[in-house]
Amino acid sequence: MASHDRIATYYDLLYGDYNYDGDCNLVESLLTDLGFEVPVSILDIGCGTGQHSIRLTQRGHRVVGIDASRGMLDRAEDKARGRGLDVFFHQQDMRAMQLDDKFDCAICLFGAFARLSSAFPSYTPPTPPVTQGAGLVL
Repeated sequence: MASHDRIATYYDLLYGDYNYDGDCNLVESLLTDLGFEVPVSILDIGCGTGQHSIRLTQRGHRVVGIDASRGMLDRAEDKARGRGLDVFFHQQDMRAMQLDDKFDCAICLFGAFARLSSAFPSYTPPTPPVTQGAGLVL
C-alpha cells in the first residue's frame, strides 16, 4: 500500500505508546486456553513494521509476517535483523495470500483488518492457511 510506504519511517513513532505486549499476551492466553502447546507457528497478516511478529518470535514462536507495504516490511526486517531474530516477512496482499506453509494460528491485529474491510465493505477474506481442524484465527 503506497500510503503506508510513505509513513513507514514514522509508524513506530506514531504508535510508540501502543500496548503490543498486551496483544501478544492475549494471543498466547487464547492459544493456551484452547489447548495449544506453546510455542506455535503464527501467520501475522498485515504485520506492518513487525511489532507483533518480533515480540512473538522473542517468545519462541515461529512467525511469518505478510504486508502489502514494502516500506513497512523493510522496517520490520531491519528491526528483526538488529535483534538477531529469524522472522520471515513477505510482501503480499492479504486479499490474495499465496503461502505454502500451514500455521497453527493466524492473527490480524491492531488495525489492518479494519482498514481492509472499510476499503472493501463487501469483501470476504480468504481463509488463512491454518492447520485444518485445529487452527486459530484472530
